[in-house]
Amino acid sequence: MADPQKPNDAWPPELNALRAAPEHHEILMENDQVRVLRTRIPAGETTAMHTHRWPAVYLIESWSAFVRHATRELPA
Repeated sequence: MADPQKPNDAWPPELNALRAAPEHHEILMENDQVRVLRTRIPAGETTAMHTHRWPAVYLIESWSAFVRHATRELPA
């Protein structure tokens, strides 16, 4: 079983949300146990394919319909 405290190293670092889509992600706080991001993708914009490698909780303040698709196969 994977250790939930360690990131899934199968994901390439370049897919890290802060690296792949920095224009849509802002780090609010990070330490050895938690990372808090603010994510905002304005209506009509798209964002690069990226990952959130750690177990996560999402607080959604508002939403809209979106389409998720990948142009390449992702690791299992």
